[in-house]
This record gives sequence, C-alpha cells and structure tokens, in this order.
Amino acid sequence: ADLQEQLRLARDDDKPTLVYVTAEWCVSCKTIDREVLDSPDVKAALHDYHRIKVDVTNLSAANSALMRDIHVIGPPTMIFFDKSANEIPATRLVGEISTQSLLASSRGGEQ
Repeated sequence: ADLQEQLRLARDDDKPTLVYVTAEWCVSCKTIDREVLDSPDVKAALHDYHRIKVDVTNLSAANSALMRDIHVIGPPTMIFFDKSANEIPATRLVGEISTQSLLASSRGGEQ
C-alpha cells in the first residue's frame, strides 16, 4: 500500500520513479550506494526521478509480500516506472549494477 501511494504521488507530480530494493546485509548494495548512486552522472540522470528506497533488511511478512507483489527475488533490484506509474519494459536491474547500466535504464533502456 505504501509503495502504491508513493507511485501515485510521483504520477501526480508527473515524475518517473525509481524503486530501489536494498538491505543492510547486502554487500552489493553497499557498493552501489557508495560507487554508483554517488556518481555525478547518475545523480544528474536521476534528478527528476521520484526515488523510493525499499529496505528489506528485516525480512518481515510485509517485506516478503511486497517483494512478491513487485516480482523481486532479493536486493539489489532497481525498478524504473514511467510518469504514469507503469514499469518501463527492459529497464529492471538485478544484482551487480554499474553506472552505465543504471544510466541506460534511467533513459528507458536506451543504449
């Protein structure tokens, strides 16, 4: 319900959305946070995005249900939604995420 509310807010603001599924115990997530998301190019590319960080550090029933609902196996996962709150085909990133792959997905999968 919270995710749907956040997507609705982004849609109302006419913004695309990035949902980032992460966890404290996820080593790859720490690298992404430090090296990829801190990149000036990535910051610029995501400037207009409504960003939602889904922390699944504690695998509660609610977190498990959310991951099931959005078809996420585990962190790290990034899901890109357009301004209408529809997932953009071929842009989902799972596992090791590079600056280049994130930039391509942020442009709707363009290479």
